[in-house]
Amino acid sequence: MRTRNMTLAFASCALLAFAAVGSAAESTAIKANVPFEFQIDDQVFPAGQYVVTYPISPVRNLILLSTPEGRALRMIFTHGFDARAWDSRTYLVFNAYGNQYFLSRIWSGALGSGRELRRSAEERNLRELLGHSAQGTKGMKVVHLAAAH
Repeated sequence: MRTRNMTLAFASCALLAFAAVGSAAESTAIKANVPFEFQIDDQVFPAGQYVVTYPISPVRNLILLSTPEGRALRMIFTHGFDARAWDSRTYLVFNAYGNQYFLSRIWSGALGSGRELRRSAEERNLRELLGHSAQGTKGMKVVHLAAAH
């Protein structure tokens, strides 16, 4: 119970900080129509339209998933990644195992940068069951979904 209360308190503070940063500093919003159900950690989201917003600074590791109407759905901790070649397109990347999709990366062509989500326990278990190796994971597809600013 104490851990849950601490988690809720932290999430509330993070959401307030995100709102303050979003109004005081520049942020980027990426809009996408996701045609399939997908997961982030242990939470499942239905197919539909989503907006991913993250501030350019100072809370770069925190992004917000919301509806087009602005209803917050999920705060997500991420880390940056560098693409090997700069890509001017904007897109979301999902790892797909059969009909299970996990949001993996977000790339902003306008900023020339991306954010990567950590793999959930469920995704790690699927990778292990399917035989992950240095050559990749058997049965896993990487799906790039076009998005827009």
